[in-house]
Amino acid sequence: AYVVNARSGYTRENASWVLGRLLRDRETRKFKGGALTIAFYRTAQDNDLDPDPDADADSKSLEDGGRRKRPRPRTGVPSRDWVYWCGVAVIVAQLAIAVIPGALNGNWVVLIVTVGGTTLALTGAGLGQWRDEKYAARRVDPRRGREAVVLTRGNGSTFAMVVVSDRAGIRLEDLAAARSKRRTTTSVATAAHALLWLALLLTVEGLDSDTWYLLAVGGLGMVQNVVAAGATRSAAALGFHFEESVEGDFIKEHKVMQTLMKAEEREPGVGLALLPIFFPGELWPDEQEYWDKKRKEKAEAEAAKRALRKQGVVKTEEKKVSPKEGEVALRRRNDPVVTVAESVRPPPVLPSSIPPRRRQDTSSTMMSDDSLMRR
Repeated sequence: AYVVNARSGYTRENASWVLGRLLRDRETRKFKGGALTIAFYRTAQDNDLDPDPDADADSKSLEDGGRRKRPRPRTGVPSRDWVYWCGVAVIVAQLAIAVIPGALNGNWVVLIVTVGGTTLALTGAGLGQWRDEKYAARRVDPRRGREAVVLTRGNGSTFAMVVVSDRAGIRLEDLAAARSKRRTTTSVATAAHALLWLALLLTVEGLDSDTWYLLAVGGLGMVQNVVAAGATRSAAALGFHFEESVEGDFIKEHKVMQTLMKAEEREPGVGLALLPIFFPGELWPDEQEYWDKKRKEKAEAEAAKRALRKQGVVKTEEKKVSPKEGEVALRRRNDPVVTVAESVRPPPVLPSSIPPRRRQDTSSTMMSDDSLMRR
């Protein structure tokens, strides 16, 4: 898969298992036929509250209509789905099978092997390094950060998903790089596990009776592994918490070019980022004119935002404007984060006797974005 930044257009190959699994599980059968389908997903705010379906009757007096609320998990904290509880049930079933030869024949070696193997498997998979590497990414700036990232399999694919993270979640571009988080404790724990697995193997080798029970335990575990690897899991079970889909989040037209154009209208930058992937060759004149116009609009919008920052105009998410100060909100239809506010206080008037200070260009001012833009 490929991870494309909708703002910069940079493309990188995905090296993250969890992102590949996310794309695979979202690419259901209804998206595999016909032309390209682009699905939009919005990362839920970490501080939002979800209604708790397990709320009891005593909570009916709450202001939220009798449904107690609980904090939504942060990105990188998986939710427990049926696959998780299926694994717990299989472990319990394996232990129950291993108890049978001990209760009937007094052979408790099968139970010892089952408990030892289960413990080693869980502790080996639960090392902190694996958790860190699985979600090794910087968090999106909660004040003003916003990014739109596209996940797709490339040219010829019939599905692409756009993840819009508005001041919440983690940066998927960092996640796609699969950064290494090496720990010294991992090397020590791996060496200890190797010795313990060897001891377990020698114990199994010395078992000369009731081997069918051990075979049943191992077979049940392998079946559960196959189910867990092939099952379609929700995004929350993979650690990504999205808001509920609304009308317009799924775009599918008769032609791929029409789908890209409609996605560009839905989220500026998405169509431009996917255009060189799905159409690396020349375009028709009317198509070229359309995309040239979109590139120009995008460049003007970026230049306007940079100019506002240089002039001291800040975003409302960064600075709250007092009620006495007027606010001038410049909102783009498809980008609610591009909101600026400025004070209506007149600039201070300098005395006429003080001459204006002449600007002196230095190495820093000459290379600044403001200087280059004015030149």
